[in-house]
Amino acid sequence: MKDKVRRPLRGARSLFVLVAGVLLSGASLLSTPLSVEAMAGATPVSARMNAAMANGFQTTADCTPALRVGDVFAINAGGSAAGCFSADSNFAGGSIYSNTSQPILFGEAASFPVPAQVYQDEREGSQFSYIFTGLQPGITYAEILHFAELYWTLPGQREFNVAINGTQVLQNFDIVATAGYPFRAVDEAFFVRADANGNIEIDFSRGAVDQPLISGIEIVADTD
Repeated sequence: MKDKVRRPLRGARSLFVLVAGVLLSGASLLSTPLSVEAMAGATPVSARMNAAMANGFQTTADCTPALRVGDVFAINAGGSAAGCFSADSNFAGGSIYSNTSQPILFGEAASFPVPAQVYQDEREGSQFSYIFTGLQPGITYAEILHFAELYWTLPGQREFNVAINGTQVLQNFDIVATAGYPFRAVDEAFFVRADANGNIEIDFSRGAVDQPLISGIEIVADTD
C-alpha cells in the first residue's frame, strides 16, 4: 500500500524522495542539506545540489538561454523556447493553452521561479504524460514542476493528480488554493530515481474536478 501523499511546506520548501516506489518526506531545502543515504538504498543527494536549488534557483527568474546549473531538461510545457527553457517536447497527449491577459505574480509558492513566459502557457487535457529518457538508471534527480492557473479564478475549480514513475505524488492538486490567486507561479519539487531504463515518466490525470495542466518541467542532476 502506497504512503499517503503529504504536500510540501510553504515558505520553507520541502522536497520528497521516491525510493522503490514509495514517497518519502525530505528535509527543508532552506535548512540543513538533505541526505537520503539512510533511505532504503537511495542514492545520496549532495549538499551542492541542495545549495544550487535553494540559493541560485530562487533568484534566477531571468535565466540565460543555457540550462541552469544542474538542469538536464527544462521544458516550457505548451509553449516555445523561453530563456533557459526549451520548446515543449517529450509529451504524449494533451493540448496547449495560453493566456497573457494578466502578468504572472511571484510569491512564496514559487521557490524556484523561472521566466514568466513559462507560466503563461501550458499543456492540459484529461490525461497526458511526459517521458524523459537518457538519464542514468537508478540515479536520483530533482524534479521541479511549475504551474500557474490561467483560466479559473477560485479554489475548487480545478483539482488533478500527478504520478511519477507510477507513484502518485500530488492528489487533487489545486493551483489556486496553493498559490492564493490565479496567474501566480507555483512549483512542486521532488527527488526521483530514474528507472532501470534511465527514464522518468510524469503522468497527469483528472482529479475531483476539471482537468490537469503543467506549465514547465525541470529535471535537475546532482552537480557533484
